[in-house]
Amino acid sequence: MREVPAKSHWVERGMVELLYRSGLSRATARWTAGRGAIYMLHSVVPDRRTYLDSDLRTTPAFLDGLLSHLRAARVDVIRLDEVPGRLLDRDRQRFVVFTFDDGYADNFVHALPVFERHKAPFAIYVTSTMIDGSLEGWWLGLERLFRCHANVEIAPMQRRWILDCRRDRANAYQKTCEWVNQDVRSRAAWLRPTFARYNINLGKITREVGMTVDQFRQLAKHPLVTVGGHTESHPNLVQLCRAEACGEIVRNKAYLETLGDRPVDHFAYPFGRPNSCGAREAGFVRQAGYRTATTAFHGCLAGSGRCDLFQLPRVGINRPYESVSLARLQIDGTTAAFRRLKAAFHAPE
Repeated sequence: MREVPAKSHWVERGMVELLYRSGLSRATARWTAGRGAIYMLHSVVPDRRTYLDSDLRTTPAFLDGLLSHLRAARVDVIRLDEVPGRLLDRDRQRFVVFTFDDGYADNFVHALPVFERHKAPFAIYVTSTMIDGSLEGWWLGLERLFRCHANVEIAPMQRRWILDCRRDRANAYQKTCEWVNQDVRSRAAWLRPTFARYNINLGKITREVGMTVDQFRQLAKHPLVTVGGHTESHPNLVQLCRAEACGEIVRNKAYLETLGDRPVDHFAYPFGRPNSCGAREAGFVRQAGYRTATTAFHGCLAGSGRCDLFQLPRVGINRPYESVSLARLQIDGTTAAFRRLKAAFHAPE
C-alpha cells in the first residue's frame, strides 16, 4: 500500500509540540484544566500503521511513555470509582483516568502488561456481543473492507472508490463511517449486502478482535481493572425507543456482572456524541443503577457542582500520530479551550 503523507498532520503536530514545549499549556492549565480528565481509548496494537482507523488505535510503547510522563509530572492516575470524590476535593493534585471502550482482546494482551508495570489502574467498557462474538461491528467491517480492497463500491451511498494509497483508504473509511452515523440503525443494515459481496464476515472479525470470556473474567478480577458497561450491541441509544434503550443498558449490566462476578457501576455511551446520548439516555443509565457515565464530549472535568456524573466528558488522544505532548495538552485543557474559541468565532451573529 503506497503511503502519502498528509502535510496538515505535520503542521498540526508542529503546533502541538510548540504549545507544549513553550510551557503555554502548563501556564494556562490553572484556568483550563479543571480537576482532572478522562482519557478515551479503544484498541492497543503494536503497529498502528496497519490500520485505517487510527482514532481507535494506540501502541503499548506510547502508553508506557505517557504513564512515565504522568508520574514524573505528578499527575495522579486513578480509578473510576475515585472520580466523584476527587471532583469534590479542591486540595488534591490533578488526576487522569484511562478508559478503553468496546472490549478488545488487545486490552488484555497489550494494555494490561503496561499498566501492571506502572502499577496504574484503568477501566474497560465492554459491549456484551463483543465477548460472545455476535456484535455487528460495521465499523470493523468497513475498516477491513477499505484496507483490503482497492476498488470499493458502497451501493446505498451511491459511491465508488478507486484507492491507491493509505490516505485515500482512510478518507473513504472516514466518510463512510460519517454516513452510517447519521442513521446507524438503518444504514448499518444497508451495508450487509456490501459486506457479503466482498466476503467481509463481521462475526469472524468480532471473534478475532474481541476479548474471550476467560480474558474478561481475568480482567474483571484484576485489582487494577474496573469493568464498565457499554450496552449489549453498541447501538446509538438516541435512535432507540425507551424500552429498547433501557433493555440494551440493563441486559448488558446484568450480563457483565454475572460473567465477572463483580458489580458494574460505570457506563460509557456507544459513540458518545451529542447525537447519540443526552438527558433521556442519562436518565436510563441512572435508573439502571450505574454511578457514572462517560461520553465522547471533549473536555476536562470541572468541580462536582459543574460536572454531571452521568455525562462526563473525555479527551481522545489518538490522531494519525502519537504524541505525549498532545496527550498533555488534552489534560491541560488547551485543546478544549481552542475548540471553544473556534466555536465562538464561527458562531452565527
